[in-house]
Amino acid sequence: MGSIVFTMRTQAPSALLRYLALLLLLGGKPLSAAIENSGRLHRRHGRGADRNAEPGRVISWPHSQAADKEPPRTREQRVLVNLLETSNTFAENQDEDPGSNATSGSAAGRPFPQVFIYELRQACESVGIYSLERTLPLHLRQTPYYTADIASADLFLVPAQPYCNRPEGSVTSAEYIERVLEEEVRPLGRWDALRHRHVWVFSADHGFCGTGGKGIAGVPAIRDSIILSHWGLTHPENAVQLNQAATRTFSQPTGPDALPCHVPGKDLVVPPDLNFRALPHGCEGLGQRDIQLLFYGSSGLGKAHQGLHYSHGVRQAAFLMFGDRSKYPNFRFYESGGTPEDMYRARFCLAPSGGGFGNRLYFIMAHGCIPVIIQPDIAQPWEELLDYDGFAVVLEQHTMHRLPRMLDEIESKTGLLQKMQAEVCRVAPYFSWEWNGARGKAMEALMQVLASRIRGKHVTRV
Repeated sequence: MGSIVFTMRTQAPSALLRYLALLLLLGGKPLSAAIENSGRLHRRHGRGADRNAEPGRVISWPHSQAADKEPPRTREQRVLVNLLETSNTFAENQDEDPGSNATSGSAAGRPFPQVFIYELRQACESVGIYSLERTLPLHLRQTPYYTADIASADLFLVPAQPYCNRPEGSVTSAEYIERVLEEEVRPLGRWDALRHRHVWVFSADHGFCGTGGKGIAGVPAIRDSIILSHWGLTHPENAVQLNQAATRTFSQPTGPDALPCHVPGKDLVVPPDLNFRALPHGCEGLGQRDIQLLFYGSSGLGKAHQGLHYSHGVRQAAFLMFGDRSKYPNFRFYESGGTPEDMYRARFCLAPSGGGFGNRLYFIMAHGCIPVIIQPDIAQPWEELLDYDGFAVVLEQHTMHRLPRMLDEIESKTGLLQKMQAEVCRVAPYFSWEWNGARGKAMEALMQVLASRIRGKHVTRV
């Protein structure tokens, strides 16, 4: 679903990664070209992938025949090199599985990354579905991952809350971030050498994409850092082709230094901090679900949402293709009249994006419904950690017409529906920071993936 999965057969993955970085620095293909031409790479869900790609194939990078003089590094090469700089004690000496340390702490002899949180001046606080900018530091301070000692930290969280913090009204989010960087982050002495270990949270609709100016993805000054957001757009939206003002606003730059606003392998898509404590447990009554496929919400066909920039056209196509109850009596598509409780009655629930990230995936999981994900070029939460094929139906946009048959086939295979429902129930806590009155597993997932990034190793699936 937009994330590039490198499968490498080696006992020293970090060494191989450094070798790939060396090839890049000697003039090999830049990272942006690899992302742009990602059909050559193996993708977990196959969107835009080479149909004949072998999962175990090692990626080869072509050598340049340029002169002996080393060319200047592009931004892509600098980003990759920064990711491979794992110089501190944690990265070099620790080989334990970070996922096993979620509750044990250093007393058990299994170190985990230590995260320092910058204390920033705040003009406001992000709330609702955008609140993770504010609540992540609160959650983190209650865990053994937090440290108040900047000198011993492996990672550095910058809780800037750019969604709402514009102190003078006319200051853009990008300008505010640059001000925070220069006035509150850089003076503490860790930024210049460890900018790639700094973590920034962008919880607005378009995440990091929405902070830049027109035609600019994000804030170039912090592009080498780890970006957490709810919007994992991995490819530019074609503003010229779509001819949409809203899309043009969030288009990405082109040229040798261009990068997607979400870089798989560096940035992370994380769940919003939604409150599920009042919900009945979604895994009860799984056998009484009488709706095969459910979606309620805007179709994108009305005037307010006209244009392919809204859900990349998925909602519009779904309503036009499947909204006729006479043709699909087991489907329910509501623009009005549906309720969240209907998800307790549904076996499958459509999870498209909207005008930026959509929150339906998280509600769907909380209600025990199997998500049907159709989100072109959009990475999903914890793709490295979770096997989406086990609990979700993931479709490419051009195969939507096959959806009814696919759902029928799943339900016709003995035990497959029940197996997927059970997997939804098992992984649902990873999509929540709190779950059914208790702490969810999103923090555990976040730290497990961040620890793997520091070590330069693959994350262990849960």
